[in-house]
Amino acid sequence: MKYAEALDVLYRVVNEAEKYNDTIVITTNLNTIGSIALLRESPQVVLGWLNKAKGFLTSDTRFDMVRAAIYVNLSEGYLLSNRLDSAVYYIERGVQLFREQQNLMSLALALQRQSKILLKKDDVAGAESALKDMIEVRASTHDGDMWIDDNISLINFYITTHQV
Repeated sequence: MKYAEALDVLYRVVNEAEKYNDTIVITTNLNTIGSIALLRESPQVVLGWLNKAKGFLTSDTRFDMVRAAIYVNLSEGYLLSNRLDSAVYYIERGVQLFREQQNLMSLALALQRQSKILLKKDDVAGAESALKDMIEVRASTHDGDMWIDDNISLINFYITTHQV
């Protein structure tokens, strides 16, 4: 929660990484800066940092994990900006990449975000499917600590869509 101090360190890491052209470190840390902007609910700042990070990416598969994280965060930035088509575009790509990389913890989080975006877009069936997929993915990781949070997400979905 010490955003100012964290950002100071992140800016220094990015500057140092730029000297060595270490694009993995650059993109990872720019994504983290964008994540902090998400927590502060500053969509223009989010999109600025994440689009900068995206600009460093190449088609090289070594970028796929950070690319997926950037895409998921971009989807949140576009959701905050109420640009739902862009939010759907980026969350779909992020989910796909996390599936391909078999990063199940991040995939579950991305599916939860996908559900929120689809619900805002009035795609109730798609939102429900993403949540159910999230719970299935989480069950496969045997992470019992997330069971309550995941089911609360599902409960909130049903309350929001009047399917109590």
